[in-house]
Amino acid sequence: MKTLVISFIFTLIFNIVIVDYAQSAEKQGRFVVVFKDMTEKQKDKIIKEVGGSKIDHLNNASVLNANQSGINKLKTRSDVKYIEEDVQIFTLGRGASNFSNFQPKQNASWGFWKIQAQDAWNKATGKGEGIKVAVIDTGISIIHPDLVVAGGVNVIVPGRGYNDDNGHGSHVAGIIAAQDNLIGVIGVSPKVSLYAVKALDKNGAGYISSIIRGIEWAIASNMSVINLSVGSDSDSQILHDAITKATNAGIVVVVAAGNSGPNDNTVSYPAKYQEVIAVSATNQNNTITSWSSRGSEVDVAAPGENIVSTYLGKGYAMESGTSMAAPFVSGVVALIKSINISSSYDSDGDGKWDVNEVLNKIKNTATDLGESGFDNYYGYGIINANSATQ
Repeated sequence: MKTLVISFIFTLIFNIVIVDYAQSAEKQGRFVVVFKDMTEKQKDKIIKEVGGSKIDHLNNASVLNANQSGINKLKTRSDVKYIEEDVQIFTLGRGASNFSNFQPKQNASWGFWKIQAQDAWNKATGKGEGIKVAVIDTGISIIHPDLVVAGGVNVIVPGRGYNDDNGHGSHVAGIIAAQDNLIGVIGVSPKVSLYAVKALDKNGAGYISSIIRGIEWAIASNMSVINLSVGSDSDSQILHDAITKATNAGIVVVVAAGNSGPNDNTVSYPAKYQEVIAVSATNQNNTITSWSSRGSEVDVAAPGENIVSTYLGKGYAMESGTSMAAPFVSGVVALIKSINISSSYDSDGDGKWDVNEVLNKIKNTATDLGESGFDNYYGYGIINANSATQ
């Protein structure tokens, strides 16, 4: 009898240890938990109770590592609105080439001339001066002679600098705002106030939560335009909510459509969201590139193949992708916002460019390509800076 009791106790202890080990060894995942209104201290307590570890915080949300058991417990709580996996998001360039540190004589990219950017400067006050543009990306080179960075933030490692360690963010920034200074290239709106929001790492990868942190910073910092040359295959309610908050705050959000062509219905997130301007990519022949995403979500097209722009350090490089098309549109948006709004576009009569008014101007002044009127390849057509500023 004594032997049976000892054996039973041993078996019970063994099973408890196995269960505890299995729970602790359960695969950890990265999640975003959106809470109802509560303090950070209250959120931290709840996360600890379910065995999670906090990584970061957003407005009314926490980013954490937790196993599925912990997440299941959170899902049962009445003070939790919803939970999402914190999926990765990536730049939408197709790889840089022809990198050079040589400072060439100024020569604008073919895309600059294609959209008639210089013609718009006569009408757009100060080439976009006074308009604040946030590039949420890999950072921007802070030593480049062709770029003037007004400020920024690193949302990956707060307190650390926002200098670019990949090149993609600097390339995007140059398309928007490279200086008119006799060297290198020229941006569509070279006098804008350019801000670097480093949300992606040296490999051009990041998390949805970092993009949201960047958007929250842009809202708090009163940006006028956000450029997002990034994409993901995953829908995200919390990212969509953040973009909606930005547009409600009067910020125009421009997003690369994706590089998943040639099939239709291939637009990536967040370009799929109706609040943004989604941009496909064209080549020098005004034809959509084979790799550009297509779909009913595309609003307009812009040059995106073999675009020369600023890069790492003091260098320049050629790159292709809808990542390159989006900043051409961001630059034109800045030019539009720097001119006085006409009564025909001022739908609410407030004398200022609202998000939908800018979008209508972009659509109505685009040069129609492909099928007559709207189509899934070019949207309303290729942007035209000259027409957009009339």
